[in-house]
Amino acid sequence: MRHLASSLALLSTLYLSVKAIAVPGVEPTPTTPVYITSTPRGLDARAEPTEGYGYSLIGCYDELNYPVRVLNHQVPWDKVSVSSCVNACFNAGPYTGLFGPHYLFAGVINGDQCWCDNVMNVKAVKVDQGRCNHLCENGPNEYCGGSREYQLYYRSDTGLNPVTLNPANPPSVGAGSGYYAFKGCWPDNPHSRVLNGLSYSSEHMTPLYCAHICWAQRFIYSGVEYGRECWCGNTLNVGSAAPVQECNQACEGDSTFACGAPNYIGIYQGTPRS
Repeated sequence: MRHLASSLALLSTLYLSVKAIAVPGVEPTPTTPVYITSTPRGLDARAEPTEGYGYSLIGCYDELNYPVRVLNHQVPWDKVSVSSCVNACFNAGPYTGLFGPHYLFAGVINGDQCWCDNVMNVKAVKVDQGRCNHLCENGPNEYCGGSREYQLYYRSDTGLNPVTLNPANPPSVGAGSGYYAFKGCWPDNPHSRVLNGLSYSSEHMTPLYCAHICWAQRFIYSGVEYGRECWCGNTLNVGSAAPVQECNQACEGDSTFACGAPNYIGIYQGTPRS
């Protein structure tokens, strides 16, 4: 009997050893459920991530086609949190007007980019908040936009409605004999330009900047295009006008104004020059 008991014990040990041998290509089935836990993150956890700076979440917005952007100024940040991006925008703004030098808008996208501006593009489309689901690259406890969606914040303590703060062509630029009135937006063709008198490109471009150039060269019309281009002429080679929203690329000289768009030109008309 003792020998039989010893033999059974040995067989049992061998059987258990065989069960423990991993079979190549076969995943073992866990004997107990495996759960992946996470802390509350991103917007659900922090609807107001920047207390003390007055910024509020306004939603998740689809990125526009380059070179037209929802926001136009990218700033460096530590990629840890929404708060650090908003702080960067608060301290990076170039303007020293009514609300100080900060930007009014801050946006995070793709978990690794921080963008700012004092306007948001009127063509920006709001999408479901669930699409802004990328974690901040260096901070796993917050969401920082989507792969091509901006998670946008606005400094609401200004008392202004962010919907009204879009790049728009001013109704007029200049003064006196250099006064030019906005006439509308037209498609422009590289092979058949709307304006043919003079062209100029600058990182400082705005509608007023272009009007000054055209006025100095004695042209009746000035036109802005592609964010940085200025065109002048005394005649318009145009067909049907386009919706003004098509001329909605931010000017490189000041993103609170629009300077046409790719293949769309915003036209201003001055007085005839003798």
